[in-house]
Amino acid sequence: MLKIAICDDDTYAVTAIKEQIKNYCRQNQVAANIVTFTNGSDLLETINSDANGIELLFIDIELKNGSDNGIEVAAKINETAPNCQIAFLTNYLHYVVDAYQTNHFYYLLKEEFAVRLPDVMQKARDRIKHTRKNWLIVNPRGVRRVIDKEEILYIERVQRTTYIYTAAEVIQTRQSFKELKVDSKEEIDFVRCHVSYVVRFQAVKAYKP
Repeated sequence: MLKIAICDDDTYAVTAIKEQIKNYCRQNQVAANIVTFTNGSDLLETINSDANGIELLFIDIELKNGSDNGIEVAAKINETAPNCQIAFLTNYLHYVVDAYQTNHFYYLLKEEFAVRLPDVMQKARDRIKHTRKNWLIVNPRGVRRVIDKEEILYIERVQRTTYIYTAAEVIQTRQSFKELKVDSKEEIDFVRCHVSYVVRFQAVKAYKP
């Protein structure tokens, strides 16, 4: 399920954009959940409560409902949800230099939205597919959190608690190895060396045979 958000203070634009995305998803058999916002504050509140809740964001640069414009909102999202793919929407080209102060993947003129949408969606889907492989999603204390796999040293299971060890901290979760998907045949970053331990292969410096 692809999680998409649209943020634009123009409700008519939001409706039109949402319908075009729905049509694309229907025609290309893409399962998607689309949510809409008319201001950056509500969007940020949603993302702050669930850092992995939105994977693709279409955001208008000129947001009038709030103190921040779309570029400022995007900069904050880069910090709290770095895996969120951001496409800027605007009627003007003169924001392009400011936009490149943020991590985004597309700068889209609204008048070209329908024509550019297939390319935008394909690029976003490719990036999200890659991102999903490089992030581990955990739910410590009921709050979803996204961890870069490259930060993980090893994972330990003690009774009903799983401890994820990184260089900076230890994260606890009730999720099993199976639920975290670190013990599947498709997972190439981790290896299960003991019934209670999974290690990230690249973090191993030495071992005794």
